[in-house]
Amino acid sequence: MKKLLYLLRVDALGVLGVNRLRHGSDPAQKRKAVGGLVLAAFVAVCLGGTAFLYFYMMAGAFAALGVPELILGIAAVAGALVTVITSFVSAPNVLFTFRDFDQVFSLPIPVRTIALSRLLKLMLRNLLFQGAVLVPAAVAYGLHADVGAAFVLRCILLALLSPLLPITIAAALGTLVAKIGSAFRRTNGVRIALSLALVLAAMALSFNMQPIIEGFEDIGVQLAESLYKAYPLARWFAEAALGDGSTFVLFTLASILPFALFAWLAARYMRPLHAVLTAGTTQKREAGAVRVASMRHALFLREVRRYLASTIYVTNTAVGPLLLLAAGVALLFVDLGSITQEMGVPIPALAPMVPYLAAWMLGMSTTTASSISLEGKGIDQLKVLPVSATSVFRAKLSLHLALTLPAQAVAATLFTVALRPAFSEAVLLYALPAAFAVFAGLAGLWLNLLHPKFDWKSETEVVKQGLPMFVTVFGSMLFAGVPLVLTLTGAVDAALVAYLFLALCIAGSLLLWRSLCGKGARRFAAL
Repeated sequence: MKKLLYLLRVDALGVLGVNRLRHGSDPAQKRKAVGGLVLAAFVAVCLGGTAFLYFYMMAGAFAALGVPELILGIAAVAGALVTVITSFVSAPNVLFTFRDFDQVFSLPIPVRTIALSRLLKLMLRNLLFQGAVLVPAAVAYGLHADVGAAFVLRCILLALLSPLLPITIAAALGTLVAKIGSAFRRTNGVRIALSLALVLAAMALSFNMQPIIEGFEDIGVQLAESLYKAYPLARWFAEAALGDGSTFVLFTLASILPFALFAWLAARYMRPLHAVLTAGTTQKREAGAVRVASMRHALFLREVRRYLASTIYVTNTAVGPLLLLAAGVALLFVDLGSITQEMGVPIPALAPMVPYLAAWMLGMSTTTASSISLEGKGIDQLKVLPVSATSVFRAKLSLHLALTLPAQAVAATLFTVALRPAFSEAVLLYALPAAFAVFAGLAGLWLNLLHPKFDWKSETEVVKQGLPMFVTVFGSMLFAGVPLVLTLTGAVDAALVAYLFLALCIAGSLLLWRSLCGKGARRFAAL
């Protein structure tokens, strides 16, 4: 137990620069660590507050239908689904292919303890998100029902148990996909294709969980049955939180036993799986024909190769453009009247909202927010090349734009065909998301220059959990969400809001690029 706690403590101290804050001697690094912690806490409070408002409104509606406890089941499903979607790609990297694998195994620590610590590391990281969902849901339920101290204690215990089964499923799926991919010559290509397919399948499942219900008086019962059929543990979670002892035991066993079994299997096959999954990275490559390219082209190809070499890098940033394309195709075949009726807006009001939704999806796909950190210890090799910092920035931004702009152009064309907007609205369908993609790419690059992390042990630490990526994704949601809300409410003229947003994106991009060429270049040289 002592050795397990030691491993967990080492991992915890590396999160958000806590170790630098405690033991660092550079005041600038300490200020940066404090700023990162404050920003992370602020974002967490905002997420928790938003979740509470959402669940509070839902709890009131379900209370009117006589099923207030359904809010607990919805929270359990949401937490489990997001945990599986966001963790199965990173799980093999965290469990079997982390950078200091050999150093950790050289320590006098049993393999089973190492395996358990890696799984608990995954679980604890997802516990933060689970808490941001389950706690607001429990508070919202408590405000609409008569609960006591026992309910609070049960919810705490259930919240601690809730990530175990989703993490087990995510780790098993991720390991299976990685193992299948390793059997092919193009290992990373197969892993990326399989991972993206599973992510999109899980998202499609989440979008189709709620059935189409005709009678409003039966909505509570039918929604509950659909929810519990999709994820049976949601029923046990809700009933256990309300005091059912038998379902509490069932939920506990269903969470702990699969987790314990996978931990045992991971410990037993940890070394062989590490050897299989890392075999492709140590193969000697045969020398091929030497190709001549310009400096800009060579730097861009370097970024592309680095991008395609990382499964988690691709899957974490390619989902946005893929969802955008899927939305464009879907609009060609769905009944727009039913969609607008469900949203409570007329069909002509749909076109002004789509650019902001597209901008939000592209904001999820900012490769630049982790591109500096992913250089790792090889950053010095990049800095000694006879190229300027501006050329490096341009190459990293080009990768981001190559990923987002073609998808945006195709999606905008599909939206135009489906929605048949006015000319000015059609122009905004193309221009507004594209301008936002450029702005998000530049902002992500600046944030990564301000908060680089080169001592990562797993790519997951910078691609999924890094502060620049965190701020870029949620900042994009906020930045694109404000004009969307203004457009929905009709408080301001929709065209005025759109052109003002477009002007802000263009002006912000110009200012960021100018700053990158000056202060950014000096900061890059000082890394």
